Amino acid sequence: MKKAMRWFVALAVLTALFCCATALAEDSGTCGENLTWVLDDAGTLTISGTGEMYRYEWRGSPFYKKDSVKSVIIDDGVTSIGEYALECCGNLTSITLAESVTSIG
Repeated sequence: MKKAMRWFVALAVLTALFCCATALAEDSGTCGENLTWVLDDAGTLTISGTGEMYRYEWRGSPFYKKDSVKSVIIDDGVTSIGEYALECCGNLTSITLAESVTSIG
């Protein structure tokens, strides 16, 4: 009985750690070789760095169906917005593009 309880507790702890890591991963990440993204509590998604954004497949973007995205800021240095990058962001109301952006997928 004690052994089963230890396994249960260990599984519960690992599940909690995985859920916390997943939640944190959803607030920031990479979206190009030299690009990063951060989503703040106000719903502003900021993409910064230099170069091209990844080209995503249908439903493949880390922002897919992210209703928490309300506005997007593309910083200077970003040269492209990848295909399907902002797919199904239902609450997105504004996008600010840097002059460095030369293509939108």
